[in-house]
Amino acid sequence: MAGTDTVKAQVRLRFRNTSGTRMSCVRNLQVTKKKGGGLTMKTLEGVLGIDDDAADPQARASISTRCAELDQEMASLLGVSHAILENVLFCHQEESNWPLSEPAILKKRFDEIFEVSRYTKALDSIRALRKQRAQDARVDEAELRALQNEKERAENIRATIRTLEASLSAKKNERDDLDAAIQRKTTENQQLYDDATRFREVVNQAEMLEEKIALCEEHKASLLSRMTLLAMPDSELQDELTALPTQLETQHARLSHVRSNMQVYVDKRSSAAEEHERLVRRHAELETAERTRQRVLQATAKELRTFGSDISSAPTKAQFDACSTMCEASLREKLQEHEIKAEQHQRAADELESQALTEYEHLETRLRDLKSQREHTGASLQRLHERIMSCENQLARQASTTSVCELDKARERLAELGSVSLPDVQEAMEHLATLEAERDAIATSFVDSQQDTKHVARQEELASKLPVLRERENLWRQMCVERLGHVPKNLEEELEQAEHVLDQSQAQLLKASEQVVQWATTVDVYQDVLSRSEKLCSSLRVAKQTLLGDFASVDAGLVTVQEEIQVLQESLFLLEHASAFFERIQHHAHARHMCLACNRDISSSQLQSVDAHIEETRQRKQPEKVAVLEQDLDAWNRQLSNLYAARAIEKQLREQQEPELSRLVAQLEDAKKCHQDAEGERDRSSGATASAVARVKTLRSLQVPMYRLVDLRLDVQLLKRQLDSIASTSASATTSNASPESLKALSQEIHAQQAHCHELREQCDQHRNRVREAERHVHALEMQLMTEQQHAAATQTAHQRLEEYMADAKDLEKQRETLTFTINELTQPLSEAQKHLEDTRRERREQEERYKEKRSDLEQQLAKLAGMVQRVSSAWDEAEADGGTLVSCSIELDRAAQALQHTQKEAERATQDTYALETAIHDVRAREANLQDNMRYRQVLRELEHVTAELNKLDLEAAHMRHKRASSAYDAARREENELSGRAAHIRGEIQGIEAELQRREAELRHDYKDISNRYMRQLVHIKVAGMANHDLDIYCGALQQAILQYHAIKMEEVNQTLDYLWKKTYQGTDIDSISIRSDTEGRVSANGLRSYQYRVCMVKDAVELDMRGRCSAGQKVLACILIRLALADSFGGSCGFMALDEPTANLDRENVEGLAASLIEYV
Repeated sequence: MAGTDTVKAQVRLRFRNTSGTRMSCVRNLQVTKKKGGGLTMKTLEGVLGIDDDAADPQARASISTRCAELDQEMASLLGVSHAILENVLFCHQEESNWPLSEPAILKKRFDEIFEVSRYTKALDSIRALRKQRAQDARVDEAELRALQNEKERAENIRATIRTLEASLSAKKNERDDLDAAIQRKTTENQQLYDDATRFREVVNQAEMLEEKIALCEEHKASLLSRMTLLAMPDSELQDELTALPTQLETQHARLSHVRSNMQVYVDKRSSAAEEHERLVRRHAELETAERTRQRVLQATAKELRTFGSDISSAPTKAQFDACSTMCEASLREKLQEHEIKAEQHQRAADELESQALTEYEHLETRLRDLKSQREHTGASLQRLHERIMSCENQLARQASTTSVCELDKARERLAELGSVSLPDVQEAMEHLATLEAERDAIATSFVDSQQDTKHVARQEELASKLPVLRERENLWRQMCVERLGHVPKNLEEELEQAEHVLDQSQAQLLKASEQVVQWATTVDVYQDVLSRSEKLCSSLRVAKQTLLGDFASVDAGLVTVQEEIQVLQESLFLLEHASAFFERIQHHAHARHMCLACNRDISSSQLQSVDAHIEETRQRKQPEKVAVLEQDLDAWNRQLSNLYAARAIEKQLREQQEPELSRLVAQLEDAKKCHQDAEGERDRSSGATASAVARVKTLRSLQVPMYRLVDLRLDVQLLKRQLDSIASTSASATTSNASPESLKALSQEIHAQQAHCHELREQCDQHRNRVREAERHVHALEMQLMTEQQHAAATQTAHQRLEEYMADAKDLEKQRETLTFTINELTQPLSEAQKHLEDTRRERREQEERYKEKRSDLEQQLAKLAGMVQRVSSAWDEAEADGGTLVSCSIELDRAAQALQHTQKEAERATQDTYALETAIHDVRAREANLQDNMRYRQVLRELEHVTAELNKLDLEAAHMRHKRASSAYDAARREENELSGRAAHIRGEIQGIEAELQRREAELRHDYKDISNRYMRQLVHIKVAGMANHDLDIYCGALQQAILQYHAIKMEEVNQTLDYLWKKTYQGTDIDSISIRSDTEGRVSANGLRSYQYRVCMVKDAVELDMRGRCSAGQKVLACILIRLALADSFGGSCGFMALDEPTANLDRENVEGLAASLIEYV
């Protein structure tokens, strides 16, 4: 990063994918220097492209990290999983020893290699899909049942429709027959009716004439009762009647003119009366304001006298201003003197507190310094005691005696071991390699014979495992019968169902518990709210009763109080403002005989009582009575306010609190009932949960024996398949011509040579161990001798230091005692100084509080004085503004009274003129009505003569007889026709009902049961197909689970075979015959039914198997990890033809390095 802030790098990898196409992967990196001096690295865009001339030029050539994940694409192209890439093919040296790491890390790596999470997710997805489909199947079955019911109802509706159609056809035929009969009968009746009508015309005409005669007689009598009969010719009567409307029109015009004038006068009178009333109210308001100002001024003067001012009860404005200014100056002078005294006291208190604080701090500082010195002295003394004890312990230790002769003997022994010559192990190893090569050449011709040997071994193993399998099956059935009462067909399904029932029970229990807690909280809340509401209602009732006083109810009290207030207000109004008004009322009553207030007529006999009432009212206008009435009015107003408050409380109780209280009581009862129900449900759910837990525990206890039984069955099946495979291979193999004796002899020679090499290695190892032991013994003697020499020198130095430490310790002890005595002497003066400081501060606070209280009193008096000045100034201003207004208001009031009298006179005159015109118009109308009645009377007489003549011409008796005979015949025929029509109408009603029912059924069939047969068939087919699919999912899930277990077993066997071959081929030592990877289930099974394996690397020596972790050397560890990775790469990375080894020869001796190289050459 010298000279630049950014450095970019690029890494390229060229490889061939699984299809043989050459690919190129480029990754770009960037390192940037930070401002603070650090470095930061980030990955730039990477590119993965095709780098092959034989590829299709039109195909997509490359992708980048913007559109794909290069790690996933690389794993896909290389044909291996990401775990194989990270843990097997490409593995850093620091992480290459993971096969011999901790069990948890090893399990994690192998789970990633076997992609356990992927298969687990696949099984979980299948099981979830199966569970969801099972739920959907139940829903579909319910829907099918519903569709079947609808189909049956549709069939019933169709049968009903067929029945209704048949009934409708029969009813229509009957209706047609009745219609034909009615038509014939109607024609016959029409002929009879026509005959009866001709006979009835005469009767009707006679009846009509008789009715006309009766009406004429009645009209004649009515006219005679209300008219005056005139003996005038018709022409004169008509002329006079024609002239009357013109006369009426003239009178109406005059009346309209007079009424319009009268309305103007009445409006003027009303306006004058309103103006008069307004001025009366204004005059009363001004007088009331004047009295209020006088009271304010008197009260203010009284308060000023409390400040020591000599002012009269009715001062002028100048006197009041002078007195208020003098009082304010006096108060401000007192306040200033008080502040000066407070400041002086503050300074004196500050000086006293400062002196006391200085003395206290001086003593506290001195005491703190002395304690610090004493602590420092104690610490120094403690360190000296520790050093003294160290020196004493050092002197107490006795030096061991190590002789120089013993060291010389050890060195001679080491020289003798170094001169011993070792056997030539390399020559023996080369001879062994030659024999193994010869054996490998011959071994290819004896594969079939080895297969036979394997066949015999597998048969023996199978024969040994079959009895164990039967025994475990019987034992498992017995356990199932004892614990469950039956042998389950599928333990996993029963466990899943039991867990599902347990989940439901736990969910119900949790829900029920939550409901219990929730309802308990609700009950507590309701009880709290109810108690608060009851307390509030009680307090409101007490407050209402207090406000009511002696009244029985609010409404009665309001009526009484309002009446009293109204009476008092009227009395006050009359006493204060009604003198002139009563004079005008009295004058108007005598002049016009009418009350000015209510416009009621007053007779001459009533004038005396009116005068007495007015005089009595005038006598009541006295100051003492006014004051008493004002006090009574104030008291009744307060009582009215109390009653309104009581009404508000009563309304609140009636509309809010009492309904709320009833609602709360009902809610509390409901909540208690729900709480009891929730507790019962919780107890039931608890019992169901306990039963479900016991069943799940029983089923889970049977899982481990079942899994062991399944493992044993799988082993037996695997052995049977291996036997079948070996048998088929042996049947198809050709016969070898090689000699078994030569191969056996060669094998024995190889074993002998291996034993010889092993003995030579053991001899070399023993010699090396003896040399190392001798070297360690010599080094230990040399170190011991050097330590003894150093100890002797340190002992002399320790004596000198011990004497010095003892002297220093005595001095420090004396110094600490002196400091302790001084500290004890200072404790009493410090306590006294602290007490003096606290007393000084307390006195200062008390004095400050007293000064603050006095200052507050003075400030309150100043504020009170300012408020009085402001009120009096406002009163004077209002008095100046209203002074002229009262006089002008009195003048305007007199003018308004005069105007009111004038308008009343004009209104009375207009009223009299209107009455006269209305009387004249009434007389003209009466004359007109009488003339019209005479005209109608003469017309009625002429009509009566004409009708009587026509009636006398008719033969009523003969017409009546003919009419009677025709009516009797027509009535009988009409009854027959009505019976037929009734029957026809009844049948038509039945037809309409049948048609309506038929339409309703057809509409129901069209809308509610539309296409029901097809829907039912589709749903039935869907359920059948879904059932078969669910069955296939169960089979597939079980097959996938078994396939995963078999795949794991096959791959582990394959890896162990490869690992055994590589170890025997590579490892040159004889302490470990072979290594293998063991996967143990330990009875643990995951939630999805798969086994949870624990992995470990084992080493075998003479058929004894031990865990390799922690029991092998560094070289063996490195070699085992490399070979395990090679075996895993051979099994899982067959399509990927490369593997990276990072410094594989670290910690390996020469023999193992050469063996690894040979194995790699052969492997590649």
